[in-house]
Amino acid sequence: MTREEIYVEMQQALMDVLGLDADEVEPSSRFFHDLQGESIDLLDLSFQCQKKFGIDLKFQNLTTTGFLDTDDAGNLTAASAQRFQTAYPFLDIEQLRSDPSAEGIKNMLTVDALVSMVEHALTAVSAK
Repeated sequence: MTREEIYVEMQQALMDVLGLDADEVEPSSRFFHDLQGESIDLLDLSFQCQKKFGIDLKFQNLTTTGFLDTDDAGNLTAASAQRFQTAYPFLDIEQLRSDPSAEGIKNMLTVDALVSMVEHALTAVSAK
């Protein structure tokens, strides 16, 4: 499956989950801020990916305590930053370094990032 095909499928999934039109879902659109998605919508999007691609993605881990722990200042702990970088090596880690807060993670979650997550997962499955 090409990246463009993945994008089209993810765009449709986001339209279905969030009740949006195609022109509202752009690659640079941020899930939370631009598309007005909520954490529960990530769970629904994970189910959509299971149906569409046959892969089990846990998008909700990106906003869940336990996977991403923060310190008293609200910044990711070193262990969480490392866990994030290991789990999502294709995302812009420099952006995480410039804003290590949980809000910074939310800003990184664009449509393009979601497509990259699916693409990465599909590549891993096909490599097995």
